[in-house]
Amino acid sequence: MPYQKGAGQQAKDFDAFGSYIKPTVDIRVYNRLDMAVPRVVTADDLRSQLGHELDQLRSSEEVLFVSKRGRLAAVLIDVEQYRAMVERAEYLEDSLAALQAREEANVAIPWSKVRK
Repeated sequence: MPYQKGAGQQAKDFDAFGSYIKPTVDIRVYNRLDMAVPRVVTADDLRSQLGHELDQLRSSEEVLFVSKRGRLAAVLIDVEQYRAMVERAEYLEDSLAALQAREEANVAIPWSKVRK
């Protein structure tokens, strides 16, 4: 028996045969990042267990995916893990800027072009 469409669900949450499409996560992404199999909770479940889920995030290095209406809607991570990600992104951006500046320093501009 096909899943019955609820009040909060949209037509795109169902396939051509009327079967409910559960939220999916492309596991290949996690294999590349050496991450564990992700935990997915619905927004309603998260609302009722927010304190417990936050404690669990703090004590582990897991991420928590939140689905809403059958689609992935958000990712929750521990604040320290977030800070580390931001620091790493800033470091990589600075490194890229330094490499680009080094490449530009090797390019000579004729004085005649500078004077114009």
